[in-house]
Order: sequence, then structure tokens, then C-alpha cells
Amino acid sequence: MELTNKTSETFLTHLNKTCNLAPVKFLSVPKQRIDEIEYDLFNEALSAILTKQSNFLGIKGLIDIPTLEDLIKMILTCFKHLSLVEINKAFDLERYSQYEYKTEHFQLFNADYVSEIFKKFENWKNNNIKKNKKLFEKKIEASKPSQEETNKIIQNAIIECYLYVEKHNKLPNNKLYLYYELYKKNQLPKHDLAFKEKVKKAVFKKLYKSKGNNTDSLKLLKRNAKVKLLLSKGMSPDKVAEIVSKEEKYCIEMENYSIKKKIDQVLKKKQDIQSLCREYILFQYFKNQIKNSQ
Repeated sequence: MELTNKTSETFLTHLNKTCNLAPVKFLSVPKQRIDEIEYDLFNEALSAILTKQSNFLGIKGLIDIPTLEDLIKMILTCFKHLSLVEINKAFDLERYSQYEYKTEHFQLFNADYVSEIFKKFENWKNNNIKKNKKLFEKKIEASKPSQEETNKIIQNAIIECYLYVEKHNKLPNNKLYLYYELYKKNQLPKHDLAFKEKVKKAVFKKLYKSKGNNTDSLKLLKRNAKVKLLLSKGMSPDKVAEIVSKEEKYCIEMENYSIKKKIDQVLKKKQDIQSLCREYILFQYFKNQIKNSQ
């Protein structure tokens, strides 16, 4: 089940039900990776999960904003392959003493503690998959879609990507596979030398143009929800304004650092320029489709 604005409440109900399943059933349920969720929705849902779990673990006091920011950064850097359901389950297993040992939190719900829980969860997950290997292989084989179903899935993904680009003016995460599908169907421009050079120049121009831009970071952080949450905890309006201002500055600095790092990686050939070019071609394909439909 995907997390969207319209399904956030339903998702939380689904999360609790899924976490109550037996290990094999739990691991068999399709899950949405956190790097496939829009940042503001992910931020809101993760904050709710971490707050709930820290209370259940008996940790006194609220998670402060710098600690929460560090947790989000750590999770998006080191554990972005997990789902929100798995994050919630990881803490459930810790509280129910399902791991080989319990990790003492010392009243600190920080990156060190949370990363240790996630590592134990991944060991638990891998051990259960190994123990039930044959059963999982049968489930995977039985769940393989037919060619007709595959075509329908791809078509739906193209429609979703089209609507996302139309609304947000950027590609959603993890949709680069659509480039290869459209290329196979000859729906992309011919990739001759002149076209490749044109795309490469456009990609570098876009990277350098993006560096230093002040983006609307308050939207990314869902400012209104954050302000409402802080005020509901009894924090003064002046203090809330100070915190939100710091977060805005932090977000802009992090984005500019990320863009600079990407440029450096491309120049040092640590990142494949081709993947950025394919993203650009895919984005332009959808932009042209949107333009032609108007």
C-alpha cells in the first residue's frame, strides 16, 4: 500500500495490521520503500512512528528537532531501502524481546540507538527468509505477473509518472526503469551522437544552474504541520518561528551541498553521467507529452 495525502490515515491502520502478522506473512506483504514516498509525507509519518515507539519504549521526554533531523538524515542515508512498516516492526520486535538481546537506550532515542535496532531487524529478516527459503521461492514464483499484467503495470506507472511531473515539475523517485521501457518501444528520440551531446550539455547546465538556488524548503518540511505540532506542545510562537527559520536555512544548505557533491562526483567520474542523462531524457519526454496534450 502506497502512502499518499489521501491515504495517510488508512495507511497507519494498514501499518498496525501488517505489523501484527506472523513473520512469513509479514515478510511476504508488498511494501513501499521510504525513498519512494514524497518527502513531506515520509517526514510526517516517520515522526509519528518514532514518537509513538519512543513512548512505548519508556523514554521520557520528547524527541527534539535536531535529534529528529539527524534520525531522518541517517534513515534516508543508510536505511532508505526499508519501508515505514518495517521501521515500525523493528521497534515492535525490540519491545517484545524477539531479538537475541535487548539494546539499552539509556533514555536516548538517537541515531546510535535507532541504527542498532534496524541492524537487528535486518538480521531477523534475513534469518526468517533463510529458514523459510523454499516457501518464499514458491510465493515469488506464484506472484510473477503475466506479460499482460506486466504491460498493464508499466502503463499505469507511465500514467502515474505523467501526473506527477504535471503536478510537481520533476520525476518521482525510482522511475528510471520507464526510460528503458519507452526506449524499447521507440518512443524516445533517436540517440545519435548529436542528441547525446545535446543532452549531456543540458544536464551539466541544469546542475550548475541549480547550485545556490533558494528552493521552497518550507514546503518540503511541511511548515504548517510542523508549526501546529510545536504550538500544540506548548512552545511559544517566537520559539517556533526560530526553530522553523533554522530548519529552512539547514534545508537550503543541505540541498546546495547535495548538488555540489553531485557535480563533483560527475567530474571525478564517481557518478555515471549517463544515468543523469537518462533521467533528463525521461523528464523531457513527459514534459513534451504534457505540452502536446494542452
